Amino acid sequence: LFGRGLRHVSLDFFVQPLWDRYLEFEMSLGNFPQASGLYLRIISTPQEQMPEYMTKYKRLLETRPLAELMTPEEAVQFDKERAERQAKEAGGNPDLPEGAVDEPSQQPKNDAEIDTEFKARVVIPAREAVHKAAMEEREKRRPLEAGINRRNYFHVKSMDENVLSSWRKYLEFEEGEGHSDRIRNLYERSLVPCAHYTEFWVRFAAWLDRAPGSISAIRDLYTKATTVFLRKRPAIYLDWATMEEAHGYVNEARSLFQQVQTFPPEHVEPIEPF
Repeated sequence: LFGRGLRHVSLDFFVQPLWDRYLEFEMSLGNFPQASGLYLRIISTPQEQMPEYMTKYKRLLETRPLAELMTPEEAVQFDKERAERQAKEAGGNPDLPEGAVDEPSQQPKNDAEIDTEFKARVVIPAREAVHKAAMEEREKRRPLEAGINRRNYFHVKSMDENVLSSWRKYLEFEEGEGHSDRIRNLYERSLVPCAHYTEFWVRFAAWLDRAPGSISAIRDLYTKATTVFLRKRPAIYLDWATMEEAHGYVNEARSLFQQVQTFPPEHVEPIEPF
């Protein structure tokens, strides 16, 4: 259930309540490896409360066994280093003269010391590097989030032009960054408060249209717009029809043009140029 929810909103800037409930759930069951994985996802994703999560994650890293905290890649590295260490201890020092006794300069470390050293040398620095990179991304987005946060919910009242402009700027920024998951997430977020604004549906459809094999997703988007929020807006139908025609679906385009012609007269004028 938590996983399904996060598939939709994990990239939202203020998704902390859902992460908190998920962490509480895993910790209550004693699933510390899963909790560690969740913390790693959180500190990898730009969001408002990242510093607080990093503080909590460090506490977990310091108190739980290494085996519960490593990523698969780190586990491979740890096993490799352990094998090399054991081989070295078993083989002695090959540089000693024959018959000489190798006296170690220090006692071999026990397992707990080895785990602690690996945490300090590999695991914690890796988490700090991830967190630092995500914090830099967070700082880029904080002013943009502040601009849209004044109206991030659906309402039938018209939206302030400054907030609309903030949504446009944020979308331009994410498109410039080029991370498709984040772009899609922001478009989906925008369609909550901006649901009655044709330009955001059209813009999202145009972005989807750049990806091959996207016709089904585009149709789903236009269907949602024309059946729920923009049922009598000719412009959205005309844009949809233009897209269908551009993809070679002439019959579908013709059907949409004909549908617009059934609208009341005051809505039909925009189709005259077509």
